[in-house]
Amino acid sequence: MNAEKLPLSVAIITKNEEERLPDCLKSVSFAEEIVVVDSGSTDRTIAIAEGFGCRVFVEDWKGYGPQKNSAVQKCSREWVLLIDADERIAPETAETIPKVLEHAQAAAYSFRRKNYLHGRWLKHSGYWPDRQVRLVRKSEGQFVGEIHERWETAGPVRAPISGRTSSRAPAVDAKALVDHVSTALPAGREMGDGVPEFCILLQLVEVRAAGVRSMERP
Repeated sequence: MNAEKLPLSVAIITKNEEERLPDCLKSVSFAEEIVVVDSGSTDRTIAIAEGFGCRVFVEDWKGYGPQKNSAVQKCSREWVLLIDADERIAPETAETIPKVLEHAQAAAYSFRRKNYLHGRWLKHSGYWPDRQVRLVRKSEGQFVGEIHERWETAGPVRAPISGRTSSRAPAVDAKALVDHVSTALPAGREMGDGVPEFCILLQLVEVRAAGVRSMERP
């Protein structure tokens, strides 16, 4: 095991993400393992992931929830960081995650996410804070839903603890960031069988564009 890497797995699903995947992978380079489940990319996505040292699997598209479950199940670590190819983990988030794992008292942890559309942060209309479960114990939950998937667990879901407080402290004062970069989708581009990417990537109004999202500690 690389002593400089955090004993954590990262799970990502992809299809034709050669433009956005490199920055995503760089943002989670602190993790010991990155698992990528690809659904048949025709661009350089797989080569990029392999070049980065990811464990890459190619599988038919099963829907968002089942596809992400497949990625999580392939992770060797109990704790898994869930991230999409259009998301970025900010340095302050990377610094917080080890402290969360050291004093973990929950089955999953959520982050606030900043959604960007064409470079502009969507601060209003319910899109901030866009809280998302992203750090999970893989043995205590799973994704449900083929389109609007969500992580379900019977255990407690909390916000990440602050690095300067004990594990009993409420997790409300740390800021974790995941950036979501905005690019226009080519006409007809889809992640799987008939499910346009914008359905999941933005979940805003019906705008055919994907952004870069930013995850923040609460």
